Amino acid sequence: MRIECDKVLTIDDFDELYSTWHGRTLTVMGEYIKVSQAGIPSRYFDTIYLFESTGIMIGFKYVSALPECYVSTQDGFESDCYVDAALYLYQDKGKTFAVVKRSYRNVDLRKQVIGLTIIDTSNLMPLDKRYTWPMWDSIESIHNGAVLIKKENALMD
Repeated sequence: MRIECDKVLTIDDFDELYSTWHGRTLTVMGEYIKVSQAGIPSRYFDTIYLFESTGIMIGFKYVSALPECYVSTQDGFESDCYVDAALYLYQDKGKTFAVVKRSYRNVDLRKQVIGLTIIDTSNLMPLDKRYTWPMWDSIESIHNGAVLIKKENALMD
């Protein structure tokens, strides 16, 4: 089942109602929203996506060509830094998953590439490191443990 984002926060439309949210303190600090939470370092974001039913927060900071993106839980866990994330979550078989993009060095191609991967929000770890492929366009669904993938249109030379 796909879970849509409940609230998007930026400094332009920050609502004091969200100054405390699922164990986090959110404060506007200049050009960013500062997020403080016990157990993880404070982060500064341009845009924050909140998922009420799960307590998951996805924060973006646009400081260079590749943005910084973190997924955090209400339990005080924070993901590695990713370059992008889908603005929705999936629930399947009692677990919640986030779809993220990470930048990594592809040894076969001998260059830096960006690929999609799926992380389990209970431990913020990838389901399987083999599921990071640069040709994926998106994840269509996750149902009964099966992942339906949409691939980019490949051009033939």
